[in-house]
Amino acid sequence: MLSINKKLKHEVKDKTSQFLKNLQDLKLSSEKLVQSEEMGREFVNTAAHELKTPTQAITGYSELNDELFDDIFKNNNVLLDKKLERFLRQLYKHHEGISRIALRLDTLVNNLLDVARFESGNNSNSNKSINF
Repeated sequence: MLSINKKLKHEVKDKTSQFLKNLQDLKLSSEKLVQSEEMGREFVNTAAHELKTPTQAITGYSELNDELFDDIFKNNNVLLDKKLERFLRQLYKHHEGISRIALRLDTLVNNLLDVARFESGNNSNSNKSINF
């Protein structure tokens, strides 16, 4: 009976030791996971902010080009030269493609910024929907 008690005590001690080691491993893994999540959030936030400036420049120039093309196509001299008009219309088509892509990129960047604000708890637009 004494031998069984010693055996059980030893087994309980081993299991407790293993449990504490597993608990410590879990705590360490949890800390690493939290750190990784924070780094991921910081990366998304930084990337979104870094993309915002050039995206705004592209959309701004695109809007200026819209006005410029409007003025060009109102000019009768341009309309009289069919070769020039075809060239400018083709150029305008390319411009429209760039504008659409810039707007999509701007929407994506704004969504990333919204997600970053939401994850940081700074969601002043809490009722605003996010379009993924």
